[in-house]
Amino acid sequence: MRDVKRLLFYNDSAVMGGHEFMTVELVSALGRLGAYDIHMLFYNELIGTTLPPGVGRHRLPFATATPLPFVRNLNPIHISHVERLIRQLSPDMVVISQGNIEIGLKGLIAARGAGCRTVSYLPLAYTFSEMGSRFGKVRDIVDRLYYRLPHGCIVEAPYQAALLRRLFQGVIQVIPYPLVVTAPTDLPTAPTPMIRAGINIGIIGRVYFRHKNQDILPKVAVQLQSRGIAAVFHILGDGPDLSRLQALVATAGVDHMFQFHGWMAKQQLHGLVARSIDVVLIPSHFEGIPLVMLESLALGKPILVSRLDFVPSYGIPAKFLIDPHDPSGIADKLVALCNETDNSDTARLRDTVLQEHAQPRFEQAAKEAFRNLERV
Repeated sequence: MRDVKRLLFYNDSAVMGGHEFMTVELVSALGRLGAYDIHMLFYNELIGTTLPPGVGRHRLPFATATPLPFVRNLNPIHISHVERLIRQLSPDMVVISQGNIEIGLKGLIAARGAGCRTVSYLPLAYTFSEMGSRFGKVRDIVDRLYYRLPHGCIVEAPYQAALLRRLFQGVIQVIPYPLVVTAPTDLPTAPTPMIRAGINIGIIGRVYFRHKNQDILPKVAVQLQSRGIAAVFHILGDGPDLSRLQALVATAGVDHMFQFHGWMAKQQLHGLVARSIDVVLIPSHFEGIPLVMLESLALGKPILVSRLDFVPSYGIPAKFLIDPHDPSGIADKLVALCNETDNSDTARLRDTVLQEHAQPRFEQAAKEAFRNLERV
């Protein structure tokens, strides 16, 4: 008989996004408790390289299917393969790291098929109709079945727990993001030569128009150019719409205002943001709690972010808020923010996020959440 409980984490995402990083942080925090034998099934090799020592690594031969994952992730051969792996590992609990309830369905269904206590770790609890997704109403009907599969759920903020309560009646635990701040002088320099201008704007994360709204950026660039403002948009990340964004930039004639850096390791990314970015722009259509916002503020950088549901809980002033459909208004806010000499609002927000997302608070929340989930 094992002396410690065995936890198995599952993530079949093909990309290394904010939720994947947070899953690794959660694995690390639980590992430090010494109460669990932790394993992870994953597809993306980057996850394997960022997992802490002592975690069992098990590579999946397939990634989550897109688009329309609510049906395309039901491959019975894949589900059977995952179920066999789960049975071999014999975990006491399986945590499915899902971008939404449709991502990672193979792991969710297989864990239940193996008879395991199953927990969904969800960053987004909006319905697909609310997110404007294709076949949103149909998907919401089908997803009612998927929300019945987990025994419990983990979310990252109280407002997401409230959204999820509309769809899931089981145990919901809130574990906030952790923030560990490295002094800028200790951060590595970015390997990519920087194009510099009067305003250097960072856009960080997966390039995915329906979610992150980067297709508005060439329009913002045109607005800045028409006003004689020298600016560079630094695109820090990759994703399925990267080539489309590059094409839109070329069509708008603003190639000289964009630099595409690709994916970066977190410490290099933080070094570039700390040293070379004036403002971080987050024009998303929807978000859970954007890790990009929290980390940018922790580095002392001002942000411009869409008016989303999480905004009231941080008391974000109006001058930092944008309409994600208004390129002219975004340009106005960028110019005003970069001309401002008083950074007290940024400093206050930095203090707020560092307090709310302190590492000890995260680790205590993780400890308590998993104690509660073990009783489900």
